[in-house]
Amino acid sequence: NTKTLASNTSFTIFNNLNVALATTFQALNVNGTGVLTIDGDLVNDGTINMRLSATRYMNVVLTKNTNTISANGAYTFNTLTIGGDAVIWSSPSTINMYGDFVNNTTTSLDINAGTFYFDNGGNQSIGGTKSTTFNNLTINNADITLNRDVIVSGIYTMNNGGTTFNLNAFNFTINGTYVRTNGSFIG
Repeated sequence: NTKTLASNTSFTIFNNLNVALATTFQALNVNGTGVLTIDGDLVNDGTINMRLSATRYMNVVLTKNTNTISANGAYTFNTLTIGGDAVIWSSPSTINMYGDFVNNTTTSLDINAGTFYFDNGGNQSIGGTKSTTFNNLTINNADITLNRDVIVSGIYTMNNGGTTFNLNAFNFTINGTYVRTNGSFIG
């Protein structure tokens, strides 16, 4: 059961987005980019795929004052921007990132479940107005630039050649396990 947005322009959901088990919610598979704004909670038991290719995607912006991200579905985002006052992140899923991660909440963001997996083969950034704590963070064949302090409380993994992690004069703290098969830190 697949639900596809009508075009890759801009849409706003003024309530919760609930994706049921065995359901896919995705961007339109035509060239074009846009923004999906969600002013509600995100409950995903299925698949959310907002990036079908480098020219076919929708960036996602979460704007609710207290965003709740829950359930055990699959996520693929180009750029994910989180705003509002607070976030309750209880989804144990893997979140595949092909663009930037932007934390524009009014407080530091603590993602205490799941794994963020950056795998673009190009340049990506982690930033925003406040620092972010990731449960698990994997960098695979991507060049990451920090634009804000980052903490990893679980497992930090750096894979594949060509992976560069540019600290950009920000703090990067690993409070858990560090696994490196290739790649390098700079700055």
